Amino acid sequence: MDWYEHLATLALQYGCFDNEAFLLLSKLPPKTLDPSRLWKEVPDDEKLILFLKNNPNWFDKSKDMLQVLQKVGAKVLHPLHADYPGQLQCLDKPPVFLSYLGSPCWKDFNCLSVVGSRQPSQLALQWLNENLSELLSAHDLVLVSGAARGIDQAAHGVSLRRQKPTVAFLPSGLASPYPSIFKSWIPRIEKTGGAIMSEYIATEPMYAAHFHQRNRLIAGMSRVVVIIEARRKSGTLITANVALRSGRDVAVVPGFPGDPKYGASLDLIYDGACLLRDYKDIEVLF
Repeated sequence: MDWYEHLATLALQYGCFDNEAFLLLSKLPPKTLDPSRLWKEVPDDEKLILFLKNNPNWFDKSKDMLQVLQKVGAKVLHPLHADYPGQLQCLDKPPVFLSYLGSPCWKDFNCLSVVGSRQPSQLALQWLNENLSELLSAHDLVLVSGAARGIDQAAHGVSLRRQKPTVAFLPSGLASPYPSIFKSWIPRIEKTGGAIMSEYIATEPMYAAHFHQRNRLIAGMSRVVVIIEARRKSGTLITANVALRSGRDVAVVPGFPGDPKYGASLDLIYDGACLLRDYKDIEVLF
């Protein structure tokens, strides 16, 4: 376990410093473990100084967190790590801490995010299965989604059937995967060169607020975000909006105007998102 992993787990546990603060701390000598000495050496950043003064056991606590991750076989990423997804630096608040199981497939291939309804129609699933299969057969892409029931799991499933890597961002820790049924997917995802990722402590359960935080990572990870059946005021719409703010292409499968399952989908198209007829409309975006 290296010095930067301790700093990253520290950031996760206390949530009181960001990428900039992490980089300040990372410049300190790795052997400087005594908080009473450490905070005096930190540059004049009030937030960091107060944090270090008020948390004398910070190093031991971060070490305990890392040991839990080691037990589940996870790896830790931080902004200085060679495998840290550079794509996420476009976000307003890039994560200081990430843990994952599997392989860092995002380094070698372009990523494509697919999100949508948890209760998709059969037409939506048919479109997804046919067109995503064609796309993955013709191109080396990493499919990114959120492991949720519905469109997310259907997209991961297409990647697995095509023996292509897929990345699943969880709204919980790696030792407490949500939904629980997704735990059985993990060995298959690892076997095909993909990864299961989280920005939470390994034992962290799912909380409602985590879905919004998780969705920003799905949006930031990919060059293109595909939307399939998005209602107004849905988590899918949040993902689309983060993607647009981050300069990503948003591509949307259209639907009947009277169907509420496509309310946000049609709004996005009206506002300028790419309209998807089939997989060929996705190809031109890469």
